[in-house]
Amino acid sequence: MNPKRQTAIKWGLIGGVSSALLGLLFFILNVKSSSWLNYLSFAVMIGVIIAGTYEFRDKILGGFASLKQLLGFGILVALVYGLISSIWAVFFMEVLNPELVKEILLDTEIRMEEQGISDEQIKQALEVTKKMMKPYIFFFTSLFSILFFGSLVSLLTSVVMRKYKPEEIIIEEKLAE
Repeated sequence: MNPKRQTAIKWGLIGGVSSALLGLLFFILNVKSSSWLNYLSFAVMIGVIIAGTYEFRDKILGGFASLKQLLGFGILVALVYGLISSIWAVFFMEVLNPELVKEILLDTEIRMEEQGISDEQIKQALEVTKKMMKPYIFFFTSLFSILFFGSLVSLLTSVVMRKYKPEEIIIEEKLAE
């Protein structure tokens, strides 16, 4: 396997497994899902993309990399991370906490009632939410959203971390050929 793929898989696995272990820890500690948990998972993804990109640029590419090289690498890390995280989320919903969907639907209904939304609109929204929580749909929507945000993080990381070879090094390399 080429070093780029190997490094991307390594960092994607580190992130995905870390995210899953955090989810498991919070489940064991009976910490209810909230927005700060989502931020923590997002921070893990940002961290592994940045750390992996540093390793890729400095150890694999010798300290120099283009925007395109780093962006492709970061998206590959996000893909592996997203696959692991999405599989974990479906496993969690289906095996560890099958009552989660009912809890989400109940919370959604309560919030909508508090906002004064009509019963018919609430019913329609809950039907859509139920469909979105089916395992295969949830897997793909989760994977897509992780890839989307991972791509944005990779783009920003790539813009900051790109480092082109100076002309002197390029000329020396060509002369050495």
